[in-house]
Amino acid sequence: MSFEFGRHVMPEPLPEKVSLESLEQIVFAWYSAGAADEACSNGDAARKLGIDSSIVSRNNKFLLAVDVLTEDGQSKQLTDQGIAYAEAIRSDQSNPAKAIVNGLFDFSVTQDIVDFAAIKNPSEEELIEQVETLTETENKSASSTHAFVDLLIDAQILYKNGEAFSARSEDEIEDHTDTSHQNSSIDQGTNGKSDQPDETEQPSPEVDQLNKPQASPSRGIERSIDYSVNINVEIATGDSEEAIEQTMRAVSDSLSETDPKRDSESEEDEGQIGLDDFD
Repeated sequence: MSFEFGRHVMPEPLPEKVSLESLEQIVFAWYSAGAADEACSNGDAARKLGIDSSIVSRNNKFLLAVDVLTEDGQSKQLTDQGIAYAEAIRSDQSNPAKAIVNGLFDFSVTQDIVDFAAIKNPSEEELIEQVETLTETENKSASSTHAFVDLLIDAQILYKNGEAFSARSEDEIEDHTDTSHQNSSIDQGTNGKSDQPDETEQPSPEVDQLNKPQASPSRGIERSIDYSVNINVEIATGDSEEAIEQTMRAVSDSLSETDPKRDSESEEDEGQIGLDDFD
């Protein structure tokens, strides 16, 4: 797909002056602004990031070209692919760009790069140079071409094979995704169900902490208590050694009958609720 103005054919747009991470933030900003449900302005999305609206607007051409956004007059709205992409970003899924594989293959530069990689197995430098040639972005911001290549890698269209890059066709990506899912299902158990809880269904740590009864900090902690006992024994000067020995033995016997540590722990155990009581 190219843009024609008169006789001059404009090159395909690329992300402008952003990294892949920043591009993902812009997509999610559209989602946060409500563009999944209604058309929003550049300013609506920009305010979600606290950035100038020009940073958002200059990346609109690319997001429109790969079917992440659709135009509604001066406003923009997320497509179904765009919504899936934003939600994959929100849930921190691995390779969220897989959600826009179809849109990327509708973007003519993608197919040109896939063909180039399939024939040449280029190095990263050769790949970047080819993207720059196709989009006429030589001597411009390097982040533009790097963001696009990183996006193709994240979508698993491009992959590294040693020091060279190879590419998958659209059909190969679908087969690769299906195979990965089946292998994952086998590893996790029968019927594709994991023994582990679905992380996407778990409440956030903050909500979990608010809803979960809090255990006492002392529970489950073995405490060490030191006891110090002072005993004053009056011994008359006329007492015999035998009388003194009997007195000290009586004191010792009396102390052995009372274990303050044991009594204290026993009293606490009666009113203590164990952690197992909180499910």
